[in-house]
Amino acid sequence: MTHVPPPLLETRLGQLLGGGTWLACAVMAAGLCARLLHFEAIGDHITTVGVGLIIALPVLRLATMLEYFFRRGQRKLAAICALVLLIVAAGVMLGVVTRG
Repeated sequence: MTHVPPPLLETRLGQLLGGGTWLACAVMAAGLCARLLHFEAIGDHITTVGVGLIIALPVLRLATMLEYFFRRGQRKLAAICALVLLIVAAGVMLGVVTRG
């Protein structure tokens, strides 16, 4: 049985999502530890950054896929990724505008 290496995109996405999840969890844990040490305000901010990292991971995944497809000349897939990123950006903008 021969070993077939995983495709580059899957490897990059796995590293991004795996590393990003570990980083976000570590940041949230640091925030919770700060709260336990009675640094509530700082702990809340640190925990919020960790949650923000978790929320940002799918957007980073889309950006990574866009770059990958664009560099390899797969314009249709790159256009789909760009469209999804635009939809996400529009949703964020709409949320910011209607919040205030």
